Amino acid sequence: MMDIPIEIEPLEIKAVKRYLQDHDIKHIPVDIEPDPNTTMQDIEYMFHTFKKYEVYKNLEAEQSKGAESDGFSFLNSKRFTQLLEEMKLIELQLLEFIVNRAQISRIYKIFYEEQDNRENKWVQNIYEYSKGHSYDNAIFYCGASHRKSIVQKIQKYEKEESFKLNWLL
Repeated sequence: MMDIPIEIEPLEIKAVKRYLQDHDIKHIPVDIEPDPNTTMQDIEYMFHTFKKYEVYKNLEAEQSKGAESDGFSFLNSKRFTQLLEEMKLIELQLLEFIVNRAQISRIYKIFYEEQDNRENKWVQNIYEYSKGHSYDNAIFYCGASHRKSIVQKIQKYEKEESFKLNWLL
């Protein structure tokens, strides 16, 4: 594989650190350890492969431009969610014919399974913590690409569990 630059600190981590500078709060991490079956280099390699295709690059460029010009209002918009869905469709289509499809497909499967597992664990950890601790307000930060599926997971959890939280989604 080639050397691909790896993003060291995602926006949501920067946001938490910045918030902690001005607010005296208790920070409760809810994330889990990464899956050892794939590395950041594998993930970067997969997305680097997708970015070789103009259609994918164009969607990513629109996403970047919107984030740069409108910030969090864009990241929390329907258009951002649509772009993510379009990009995922393109990824699936590209998996059908790219040269190294077996390797990329393996990474793709592990990556998205891990994302689903992480999101489920985030929600579970929030509810478990909330059952055992009293607080007035809480903030849950995650990357904008997780927003739609997290909202769906929370709604499902709220239907199935007796313990409820007052989410402002």
